[in-house]
Amino acid sequence: VNPSFRGFYFQPSYNPGMARQFDFEYGWKDKIGFGFTVMQNSLEAVRQDVIAGPVSYNKEYVDLSPRKRTLYKGNSMTFLATFHPLPKTFFDPYVAFRAGIVGFTGEAHSGVFPDRYAYTNKVNNGIGGIVGLAGGLNMYFGRYTGLKTEVAYYNEYLKADQFSTRTLNSYQAMIGFFLNFSNIQSRLEEQ
Repeated sequence: VNPSFRGFYFQPSYNPGMARQFDFEYGWKDKIGFGFTVMQNSLEAVRQDVIAGPVSYNKEYVDLSPRKRTLYKGNSMTFLATFHPLPKTFFDPYVAFRAGIVGFTGEAHSGVFPDRYAYTNKVNNGIGGIVGLAGGLNMYFGRYTGLKTEVAYYNEYLKADQFSTRTLNSYQAMIGFFLNFSNIQSRLEEQ
């Protein structure tokens, strides 16, 4: 698009991408558990972007139409601590705390305004810390397996080559299955 031509502006949309989570929890006491969580989540955008001109840095170009982009894709490894107020019941509610590290990729400008000397806004060397609080419910199908539902809030402190510090706050709702290895082990020992 010619910079002197007034183009069309499309309202951007920001949408959560796929989220995946794996928990390993060891029941230290009846109501307290410790373990770790491996998680992946992402943030997608459909928007136009500003691009520096190929000949003159004084001229900028805007995408003709919105394009889908992955703004953030993070992989985290966290310590997990849980509290189960009603252990050993069909409905097993819990509260969880997580804290750890995150590595991420995506796209980001170095500041509020695009850097006209940067040819790309790909994130390089994205690292950071993550803390989260969650509440959930385990529903047993039997002694060995069940359905797990969880709602969580995460606060991530991010830095990369393009920027020194930024925060990403997110809410997640998850549903999945769990296995109770201690019940499986006791069953195998009985045989």
